[in-house]
Amino acid sequence: MLVSVCVITRNEERLLGQCLASVAGLADELLVVDSGSTDATVAVARQHGARVHHIEWRHDYAWARNVAIEQARGAWILFLDADEYWQGPADLRRRLARTPAAVGGFLLERADVYLDLDSGKRMLRPVGLVRLFRRDARFRFRYAVHEQLNSSLTEAGARIEVLPDARIVHQIYAHDAAFLQAKQRRYLQLLDAELARQPTDEWLRYQRAKTVWFLQDKPQALHLFEALTAPITRSVIIRCSALCNAAILLLEQGQPAAAEARLQESLALNPQQSLAHLILGDLHYAARRYGLAARAYLRTSTSLRRLAFDQIIPGDLYLYPSEQRYKLGCCLLAAGRPRLAEAFFRWARRHEADHVGSLYGLALVRLLRRDVPAARRYAQELQRLNPEWQQLPALLRRTGA
Repeated sequence: MLVSVCVITRNEERLLGQCLASVAGLADELLVVDSGSTDATVAVARQHGARVHHIEWRHDYAWARNVAIEQARGAWILFLDADEYWQGPADLRRRLARTPAAVGGFLLERADVYLDLDSGKRMLRPVGLVRLFRRDARFRFRYAVHEQLNSSLTEAGARIEVLPDARIVHQIYAHDAAFLQAKQRRYLQLLDAELARQPTDEWLRYQRAKTVWFLQDKPQALHLFEALTAPITRSVIIRCSALCNAAILLLEQGQPAAAEARLQESLALNPQQSLAHLILGDLHYAARRYGLAARAYLRTSTSLRRLAFDQIIPGDLYLYPSEQRYKLGCCLLAAGRPRLAEAFFRWARRHEADHVGSLYGLALVRLLRRDVPAARRYAQELQRLNPEWQQLPALLRRTGA
């Protein structure tokens, strides 16, 4: 048996079917570890041919995943969450069979699809996770929440490689705001319990900062990120990411000079990253320095192929080509070059036809050219894709849609 796909569940009937169907051509075994579902989760799992293993929930995600590892039978294990689905290369099974023994696992891109809390804009953000790995008694998850596998592989001397043409799609937008808020509050409780046992752990401190930020306690989040930016922080990648996140929060507070200083410090530590260049581009764009913004966006990577595992910082893989083209189009439009901006917005849509920012940009360009019918068509398409975006009503009024 080559590949086991494992999913941890509790009341996941709505999305589990799509998750399991997405790996139908990859998995030799579907294993669902269920922690007491009261809906049709178990029935859905069995309809897709999954073996179901029942557990009592211990408020520990690493433990639940490790139970799945112990139950799995495949030589390779792929973990998905129930609100995720798989988009992978057709020849992955053949590639796994030929993978050198020194490789213990692969870092995969997970595309987080969500609605921005402030604007309602539909966002697509790539993050990196080790979710595909060999079944090995030494490889186990750690931490009760925001569990990770990486350290157990590297401590065992196994190599982690990047798998550039595989993607896990995470449907965060499929959950309402109340569900997401409650989930993050549970995560915060678990983080606080872990930190009581390991108060200096940098991974836990970093994840706590992100969680309180999601829960809208931005002053506390900034304080926590700033504490991780000090040279005493052992992990360079966590320090880099903390500097970038602090910069975003400082920008929101109207402190662009302090934000730029944090970004330059992060870039000095890891010049290969994309995250600091992206935020720096946004900083320059807000200050109407469109040429500098465009240069910063051009320095972001647009491919996972260019990255090695040890270059990747939390929250940073690369910038999707569609998003980079869109941001460059915004710079050109703001600089008074609508024809060239339109070309970049169209270029972005060749990479991602449903890119909502580029549809918005194209509508603006058409309005500038007094082509209201074309602008209206773009606005209507945008309304279909992202009706929650707060900028949409004004555009609909301008186009008469």
